[in-house]
Amino acid sequence: MNTSIPGAEANRLQAFIEILNYTPDAADCALCQTQLDAYVQAQLAGTTYRTQFAWTAHHLDSCVPCAEAYALLYEVALAEANGRLPHLAHIPAPDLSFLQAQPGWVATLRAALTAAPRRLVLQLNEALARLLAPAPAPAFTRAVEDGRYIPKLLELTPDQAQEAALPFTLTAYADRQQPDRCLVEISVQPPGQSWPNLGGYQVTVAAGEETFTDETDDWGTAVFLDIPLAKLNNLKIEVMFRNLD
Repeated sequence: MNTSIPGAEANRLQAFIEILNYTPDAADCALCQTQLDAYVQAQLAGTTYRTQFAWTAHHLDSCVPCAEAYALLYEVALAEANGRLPHLAHIPAPDLSFLQAQPGWVATLRAALTAAPRRLVLQLNEALARLLAPAPAPAFTRAVEDGRYIPKLLELTPDQAQEAALPFTLTAYADRQQPDRCLVEISVQPPGQSWPNLGGYQVTVAAGEETFTDETDDWGTAVFLDIPLAKLNNLKIEVMFRNLD
């Protein structure tokens, strides 16, 4: 019995085997994408497009994403050639409201600040809390053992405080031992003052119905443990100064 495969069938079988063994990479797909338009136009023109673009045809036979892109492009090109593309009678004006200028973080911070003789009050809110959310980084605070209070939740840095003419900074840390609580650290530095002469400034933190009061140490820092995490974004912080110009 003659079990040989005729030449034409053998060629098709070999081509099919090559397609199964072909693994396109990103560079192949990028090259194919650049040739799709010409490939489709040659097909619509009735030319021998598979011969002209033999590599592209081979790639499309073995790459599903590129074949899907080709099919979409072909359908659009065919509809355009036959005059079947829809035409909008009216193109609506684009909504560019998202481009409207938004208040900067300094303006948002100052809007949350109330000043009185020898007293500053900062009322946090959701918008300000989002602006003060720090990038992920290891946390550190002088007042507690290392490792418990991470990650950092809010941070008003010294550079930000200086830009906003605010004589104190704010940092809040998660409490890994009490997931519903956090630590808040306020560091005070009035104009013309520096450590180690920054002790004795009264700081009050109001978290809903709970109020916490502490005095700064010689470095100007007041630390508040067990602040309710759910109240963090709406804390009211009051700092009393001996003099404030």
